[in-house]
Amino acid sequence: MKAEIFRKTEGHLYRYYETVKKIKALEEEIKHLEAQKDRIKKDIQEANISIETELNMGIDYSNSKVQSSNDGTSYAEKALIREIEKLEKEWVYIRKKLLKKRARVRELERQINSMKCNIGMLSEENKRFLELKYGDKKTIDEIAYNLNIARATVYRKREELIEDIAKWMNWAG
Repeated sequence: MKAEIFRKTEGHLYRYYETVKKIKALEEEIKHLEAQKDRIKKDIQEANISIETELNMGIDYSNSKVQSSNDGTSYAEKALIREIEKLEKEWVYIRKKLLKKRARVRELERQINSMKCNIGMLSEENKRFLELKYGDKKTIDEIAYNLNIARATVYRKREELIEDIAKWMNWAG
């Protein structure tokens, strides 16, 4: 196998495992955003908003003027409406972030799809080998120790796997 194809295939494997990690991180962020979105929606539905004490909702006899408005809503009601509108804006913001992150996950999944299929066809032992070498970036000695095999076997297995993957990806002639 040509050294150029070998390096190219190894580069693709490193990027594949980095992308898998990015997808997992994005999915964690999505979970947190979903939870925030749900909490905001619940607060809006329940109008679970604390009204500040400065709203003077009690009767204040020190003022001789009576507050009134054209539309018949009190200052407290308007304040509550403003708070709900803030929550709705926050909900829209979170929703946009969620949509962008989900789109990014789909894009990354499309990028790694063919490599994922090829790795999926390997035996569990070979998948574990690739995970250690390219996902965890272990050295040859660490892989030999983890898999309880000789260093020479690790080198041979790496060459065989890279060659097989290059063939499956149509990079090897």
